[in-house]
Amino acid sequence: MLTNYVEYRLDEQIRQSLLLLESVWTTKGLFLNIDLQELIYYGNEELMSQVWLNVIGNAIKFTPKGGEITVALRRNGQTISVVICDTGIGMSPETLKHIFEKFYQGDPTRSADGNGLGLALVSRIIKLSGGTIDVISTPGQGSKFSFILPMPVDSELDTMI
Repeated sequence: MLTNYVEYRLDEQIRQSLLLLESVWTTKGLFLNIDLQELIYYGNEELMSQVWLNVIGNAIKFTPKGGEITVALRRNGQTISVVICDTGIGMSPETLKHIFEKFYQGDPTRSADGNGLGLALVSRIIKLSGGTIDVISTPGQGSKFSFILPMPVDSELDTMI
């Protein structure tokens, strides 16, 4: 169970993550398709920020120049849906089986680009937050990360959304 829960705007947190990575995606000439519904979330703000920075950072890293990244945030009843898609290099079925394992790197030639902990950490944070993560990827076509997070159960928070 995570601690240090606070109320915050999840859409703004995702925007801030995109802004922190702006120098990288602008250098590559990537097109960003952003569709973020205004949403109040109750969770560990610092850890969730790491989720978005890691997944969006990977999308940028593995998408070639001129590619596209889509980030969408929606409320679906009592859950929140976040989808991050890219038109990057994609992953093989073998890589997909292991992407949430510590120290796993699908392409050993890229070991200088990271340590293989990012997606393992992302998966752990999402699970501890009561959410789920699903990944669909096709080599040469890109990847789609889908997150489902629970909405706050407090009735006051519900009226704010």
